[in-house]
Amino acid sequence: PEHRGESAPLVDMTHVDFPHEGLEFSLKAHQEKSDGEAFACADCHAGEYDVFNTTKCVDCHYIMEPQETQVHALEFGTDCLDCHDGIDTFGSNFDHNLLPFQLTGLHAQAGCSDCHLGARSLAGLKSTPQDCFSCHQKDDHHAGQLGIDCAACHSPEGWDQVKVDHSRFAFALTGAHAAAACESCHQNSVFKGTPQACNSCHQKDEPHEGRFGEDCASCHSTDAWKPAKFDHNLADFKLDGAHVNAACESCHTTGAYRGTPKDCFSCHSGDDKHLGQFGKECSACHNTSTWEGAVFDHNTAAFRLTGAHVNAPCTSCHVNGVFKGTPQNCYACHSGDDQHNGQYGTSCDGCHSTDSWKGATFNHSLSRFPLTGRHANLACERCHAGGKFAGTPSACASCHADPAYHAGIFGSNCASCHNTSNWSASYNGSHPGIADEGGFGVNHGHTTCRTCHVSTLHSATCTACHDGNGGEDDGGGDGGGDDD
Repeated sequence: PEHRGESAPLVDMTHVDFPHEGLEFSLKAHQEKSDGEAFACADCHAGEYDVFNTTKCVDCHYIMEPQETQVHALEFGTDCLDCHDGIDTFGSNFDHNLLPFQLTGLHAQAGCSDCHLGARSLAGLKSTPQDCFSCHQKDDHHAGQLGIDCAACHSPEGWDQVKVDHSRFAFALTGAHAAAACESCHQNSVFKGTPQACNSCHQKDEPHEGRFGEDCASCHSTDAWKPAKFDHNLADFKLDGAHVNAACESCHTTGAYRGTPKDCFSCHSGDDKHLGQFGKECSACHNTSTWEGAVFDHNTAAFRLTGAHVNAPCTSCHVNGVFKGTPQNCYACHSGDDQHNGQYGTSCDGCHSTDSWKGATFNHSLSRFPLTGRHANLACERCHAGGKFAGTPSACASCHADPAYHAGIFGSNCASCHNTSNWSASYNGSHPGIADEGGFGVNHGHTTCRTCHVSTLHSATCTACHDGNGGEDDGGGDGGGDDD
């Protein structure tokens, strides 16, 4: 076969792979002819292999075959270089923006054949699908989980420019979720069937160790973990007063929530100024708003409060914060108020009431000297001079000094003649020291003492008052005649 005679060309291009890419004219767009057959060198280089004008497409494409005429001449004209550059199948000179599908972003840099695969007719060009998925199915790393509308999330600027309108889905993104990376929730590129429960993603962030269940949203918002809002009214222990604004950790000290004691003393043992004297039920006196203004029902204690005691400050009786064992007798608190200097003992309520010190009432009948007659209405100081009570003499003469006309003759027992109702009461008919001879008691029953006892003593003779000769009465007797 090497000896083909004298007419054989000196250069034989048969079975030669020529490195055409190193020349100005790439064969990228000339791999196949319109009939699908591969190009041979002789198809373009008809005998002259070293000469070819790359700018004149019509040197080769001067024959307008029916299919080519349909595609080009009728639609785009016969100037090949208006669209083709001789390198790409279709070239980069075609203004795609004149068509319904305009090229934007990275689409403008794509080769025609990237989208128009194998199109050899106008119908073939026009039939190219315009949906994303037809070209980018091979790029879909979501494995069809998000459908075939790539533009719902991506833009032609690049795959990384992702903008997902999550509100179109069952799980709308709010708060910090809106800025979260997709893979933080959709691990391993799994999108469909992603759990919507908080705990599915945030179990690793959960410091409560499951004590509050899996519904994070019952306390937390999507904006941030803090501040959390827990509706304590849904729990067994409702918050009111100062408890509402207390920090969670002030009661839940170790992060433990379930099993937290509900009694006051478990949290407030350190606040107990009473040192346990009132037990552990703080609410018996205090409310949840403040420690101040405590109200203790003293009627539940052994010592009930009445009168002025009701409004007395606790500290006036319970000094130094001591409550248990406080004496209940009056004198324990009121020894400093005792103006009697202990003369009446320690039981103030024998005379005084709890309403006031004034208006004291002493039951003299309970003493050794009951008050009768005029004594009952006397001011205390008439007998108890100088505020002295204990040891006050009970003898009449201690208060009623012996008048001159007694001259000590009758002794100190005033009651032998007088009563407590009236000093001037009529003579009782029994004259001390004088026997009732001659009818003395009868005749002198209505005679006052001063009738006979004008000054001091009086002799025990009738003639001292009566004229023994039957003369006129000279001042004695009852003003009658002769009394002897």
